[in-house]
Order: sequence, then structure tokens, then C-alpha cells
Amino acid sequence: MARINSNISSLIAQANLRQANGDLDMRLERLATGLRINRGKDDPAGLIISERLSTDIAGIEQAMKNGERASMMIATTEASLSEINELLNSIKALMVEAANTGANSREEREANQLQIDSAIDSITRISNTASFGGLKLLDGSLDYITSGVDRTEIVQSRITAASLIGQASVNVEVDVVASAQRGQLFLSGDNAGVNPDGVILSATTLRITGPDGVQELTFTSGTSLSSVVSAVNAITQRTGVQASLINGDPNSERLPIFHQLDIRLDKRWVYKAWTLSAFLEVLNAYNRGNVEGFNYNFDFTRRDEVQSLPIIPNIGVEARF
Repeated sequence: MARINSNISSLIAQANLRQANGDLDMRLERLATGLRINRGKDDPAGLIISERLSTDIAGIEQAMKNGERASMMIATTEASLSEINELLNSIKALMVEAANTGANSREEREANQLQIDSAIDSITRISNTASFGGLKLLDGSLDYITSGVDRTEIVQSRITAASLIGQASVNVEVDVVASAQRGQLFLSGDNAGVNPDGVILSATTLRITGPDGVQELTFTSGTSLSSVVSAVNAITQRTGVQASLINGDPNSERLPIFHQLDIRLDKRWVYKAWTLSAFLEVLNAYNRGNVEGFNYNFDFTRRDEVQSLPIIPNIGVEARF
């Protein structure tokens, strides 16, 4: 006969000891890692949320690093551009000095030219060597080209503050790096039934900011638009901004006089049990081409008239019982 010897108290004590050792190992692991969840069995739902938050935090930390790196790159570029700006200012000063041909000798002008050439070489050197993390910043490798621009659409270009000492012309190469569009502001003279039209109803101050300067003009109520145009054009040399009346007429936005002739003839016959009515109507009898409005293009430089309906005859018969 087989006999099994067992110690129930010892088994219970061993089970409790294993559980206590397991809890102790888990707490020691949490103390060592600083994390409450180290394995999926600790908290499955919490582990999913923790991994998702860890991913978001890692992305945000990398974005912050990218921002700091971009800031350092901009600071490096700004320092190089500051040096180039100083060299350009020195070149301009030397050009202004060389323009004084009455007080400067030929040798002095030649020395200024040598200094200008040296400054240009320095600008070229800075442009070719300015880099950040192996990336060239100012050598033109980071440029981009826009497509779909027809060269024949370039009507005019202007160079300001060019000094041609002893020469009638200088050959230059032009690279169009960005499209330029002329800004426009329209001031309507139609005062919506308030007479007279073509004037400013209340005191107005215009701050004109142009490529050549900034000026402010103040107009009292009742000032005509033609006077506004004259005032703006009087300071064109200081602002570079020009003004004009659309179609040369201060009331150009008002429609021409609208008139047309409509004719209607009615006849009615009454009988014992019913009534017969007939009419003949002619709209715009003499086919007047009235202008009912204008369609403008995108920059208001061209408009097309919207004509009214032509002559329309109508005939109708009605019977009532």
C-alpha cells in the first residue's frame, strides 16, 4: 500500500513566500526602472495608453530638437548675411566717393575699385562657404524655380540708384527670381443716391506706402476724386505710387440713362356664360440697347457692358367660364 507524506502547513508557507517574493521583485523592478508598467501583465490597457503617449512624447521632443536646429541654422545664415550687408554698405560708400570725380584723382578711384573688387570677392567667398551641418546656405543650391511664367509677359523692369561713372551703358544679366504684382486700391465715386457723386463724403486720411517712401494725405469731406488723384500724383516722386480716374471720369461708375418703350393692347369680350380676353404686348418697342451693368476683369482695368433685353413681342388669350 502506497503512502503519501505531505506537510500542509509547509506548502501554504511556501506558496505565501513565493507570492511575497513575486511582489517584492515587482516593486524592486518598479523602483529600478521608475515605471509602474514594465510588462503587459502589469496593466494591459495602461500599457497601450503608455506606449501611445510615449510615441507622442518622442515625436514632440524630436520636433523641439528640429526647431532648435532650425533656429541655429537661421542664426548662422543671419550672421553671414550681416557680413554681406556690411560689405555691400562699404561698396555703396566707395561708389559714392568715386562719383566725386572733381575731388578724387584717378589713382584714388582705381584704389576704390580694387577695394570694391576685394569686397565682391569676400561676398562670393562667404556665399560659397556659409554652411550648416554640411548644407550650403547661400550658394544658390537651395533655390527653386517657378514654372508657367512666360518671359514675354515681362513688360518693364527698373533699376534704382545705379551709378555709371564715365560710361553711357553697362551690360547686366537679369535673373527673375520672383513674380512682382502691382498693388491697386479703388475708391468708388458712386455715393448711393447721395448728391453729388464723385466726391468724398467724410474726412479721410490716406497713408500711401510705396517703393520710394511713405506719405500721408488728409482730405476733407466734399473733396472731389479728381483732387485726390492730383494730390497723390503730386507726391509720386516721394512714394512711387500713381493714381488715375477710371475712364477719366469721376462719375464713370454711374450707368447711362435707362429708357425704353413698352406697348400693351388689351381686348375683352363678355358673353352670357364665359369671358374671352386677349392682349398684344411689345417690350422695348424701339429696341433700345440699355446698359444695365458692367462686368469687370480681375484687376478692374477692363470692363464689358451688360445689355438689356432686345424687343420682345407677346400675345396672350384667356377664356373664363
